[in-house]
Amino acid sequence: MQRSNPTIHKMNITPLYIYILAFFSGMSIMAVELCSSRLMAPFFGTSTFVWTNIIGVIMIALSVGYIIGGKLADRKPRLDILLKLLLVACSFLLVLPFIASAIVRWLSSVMEGFNSSFSFIFFGSLSAIAILFSPPIVIMGMTSPFLVRIMAENGHVGDSAGRVFGISTIGSVVALFCLYWCLSRPWAPARRSCSLRQCFSS
Repeated sequence: MQRSNPTIHKMNITPLYIYILAFFSGMSIMAVELCSSRLMAPFFGTSTFVWTNIIGVIMIALSVGYIIGGKLADRKPRLDILLKLLLVACSFLLVLPFIASAIVRWLSSVMEGFNSSFSFIFFGSLSAIAILFSPPIVIMGMTSPFLVRIMAENGHVGDSAGRVFGISTIGSVVALFCLYWCLSRPWAPARRSCSLRQCFSS
């Protein structure tokens, strides 16, 4: 017999709200990943080295978020805690386009002493991506474990995990195709692209 979820009922929310949150979480993560290349391009280009750093840093940050989110969700499986953390991440992303250039310029000046262009591009972009994008991605990575923990209180852990991660992945795919179309337009400069990302994140 299926048990009701006390956490959901206590906050007067429905499972649909959880699924919508999972969808936009996946959408936001992919949007950040794609738009980060637009911020890096004027300084380090868009070579394979830069994309390797973007994908690598995002995956590591997500892994850290999964671990921290899972531990925190076991201790305090409350959705309001997750929502407050996501508000912090969204606030960070909101101001990021306006501070990113200054930070990347500073990192570029620090690394101008590198003897090879490879070292400058690889380590420069790696440092910039880690500083600018790790904090919000770690927080967004906490979303799925939190939602799985909340939904799993109905006794169906496998089904809850599958639904949350599946819907989150669908959100990432939707963001991938939507942003590819938007970013490929000639009228889409970096800051405008980042504003689009903020809309997804909020």
